[in-house]
Amino acid sequence: MKTIACDHCAKASVPQNETIQIEHSVYCEDCLKTHFPLDSHLEGKHIEKVYDPIVCAFCENDFGSKELETMGGIPSCEPCTTKARSYPFPMWVKAFMLGIAAIVLFSTYWNFRFFEAYEHLNQSWVASDTGNFEAAYIHIETASEQVPENHELKTLASYFKGVYYLQNDKASKAYPLLLACEQDLPYDYDVSRMVRQARISMNFDDADYEGFLSGTQEQLELDKSIPLSWASVASALACIYATTDNDSFRLESLRHIMKAKELSSYSEEIQEYTMRINYRLQSKEIITTEEFYAKFPNGWEFKKE
Repeated sequence: MKTIACDHCAKASVPQNETIQIEHSVYCEDCLKTHFPLDSHLEGKHIEKVYDPIVCAFCENDFGSKELETMGGIPSCEPCTTKARSYPFPMWVKAFMLGIAAIVLFSTYWNFRFFEAYEHLNQSWVASDTGNFEAAYIHIETASEQVPENHELKTLASYFKGVYYLQNDKASKAYPLLLACEQDLPYDYDVSRMVRQARISMNFDDADYEGFLSGTQEQLELDKSIPLSWASVASALACIYATTDNDSFRLESLRHIMKAKELSSYSEEIQEYTMRINYRLQSKEIITTEEFYAKFPNGWEFKKE
């Protein structure tokens, strides 16, 4: 960690990431609040945030003497950069650079509430990168409350909260949040797909199995290379079979199950999902994932009739 002296007090060794430069003069947090207690005091001034080049702004790990590459002008270690450009958890959510919002914050002006908001923004980034969307939306909501004039933070708060609800089978709560931010976020966020997923889940919750089937078939048509899309259609077909006893729906469900398994190379995720579909086909009982594991905590094995 690099340190720097504050130009306005006796502190000679302040962590560089805890300083800001105003008119090319270095201020620590305390001096910043003392000299610029109001936002209006910063208007028209040249403000620059100079990051510590050896500390990752996202995971906050210190890399000693090694200077890091930057991502959006912000120092980022290789693991954080790689994760930012890959799929985290769950599979259908694609991560995007939260550093964009950080740039928006620093391009305006700086005081302590912006520093606090940026810290929560970093914590939200770390949480979302590990799939913890509950912590992600709590941190981003806090950041948004501290900088209420920033529309991007409000949009990200809606997005993360929607993902959290969808992740926890609360589609009716997720749907309006995701729909509200669909037009404001780049394609990389994959919001349109999540809106469809929420609508599909709502159809299941409402026992609208025809709507459930129609939604999953629409999703499958968009990309037939995704194993989960084939399994979702199989799930909808199994629901209709359970309520109609029409064997053609059972056979179609089994065909979609096999296609999902083939495409996924029999992955653990698809095996688990199709296990629940096979139970529905055999028992003709339609229950939620939570109810299934309450009934079968160790899983379920197909039994020949």
